[in-house]
Amino acid sequence: MIQCEVYAARQCVPLLRPLVTARRMVHTAVSLLVRITSDNGRSGLGEAPAASAVTGDRLGDIESAVVDRLTPLLTGLGITAAGDPVRVGVDS
Repeated sequence: MIQCEVYAARQCVPLLRPLVTARRMVHTAVSLLVRITSDNGRSGLGEAPAASAVTGDRLGDIESAVVDRLTPLLTGLGITAAGDPVRVGVDS
């Protein structure tokens, strides 16, 4: 069985030029970086941007979903011999 580890980190990247809309001006892009690593060295990266003004998604909510919900599902999860992740909580 391959063991999975989940790592999440906040990042704030300054924009080259501010993003200007009718309601606000944004100078930085804030997101959560997620890395999932198996004990055989394979890993994958993902990014979840917080765009609360557009989608309502706040960085704290995204981080909570990854740390509190996703990590317990994936930590120690087996991966099949073909390398496909085991489907968790997905209705067929």
